[in-house]
Amino acid sequence: MSRPGVPQLQMIIEDMSSWQMDWELPDGYEAVTYAKGREHDWVTIIGESFDKAKTVDDWRELIVAKEGYRPDRVFFIRETSTGEMCATATAVRNGGPEHGYLHFVGVRPKWSGRRLGFLVSCMATESFKADGCIDAALNTDPPRVAALKTYLRIGYRPLPVHDAHVDIWRRILAQTGFEHLTV
Repeated sequence: MSRPGVPQLQMIIEDMSSWQMDWELPDGYEAVTYAKGREHDWVTIIGESFDKAKTVDDWRELIVAKEGYRPDRVFFIRETSTGEMCATATAVRNGGPEHGYLHFVGVRPKWSGRRLGFLVSCMATESFKADGCIDAALNTDPPRVAALKTYLRIGYRPLPVHDAHVDIWRRILAQTGFEHLTV
């Protein structure tokens, strides 16, 4: 969590038109988007990912009620052998249809360490480019260092919006091997 009075960290890809990332799902996994009933999968994935119980009401409030929500913008990775949903990310909008916003990325702990967070985030980010967004952003908390490293690898960059963010970002960039980036 962020410190009291300090907003979440923000990250941005300022030019979606030049964004490019090579990624491919490994054998044994497939990409799907939201269909009726998958809100329960979202509840499970996000609840386990953040170690905080979520409900279908949370799904409605945190995903369906968001600007630019569309079922085809809620991405999941499913393990083909078991049919279990492993990861999710949502591509909504923030401040108009041309501004993508990566929202609620989660991977169930059983599948952590398999790059599924990276892959599902790439799916959502790629959808911003396909939809003609000019930029894409996200918010997250400093303790989520693995997630921050993933977002940095995808091309999201620090966007300090509070005085405390400069020092926080310097520490995170050093921890993640991205110290060459400026804040």
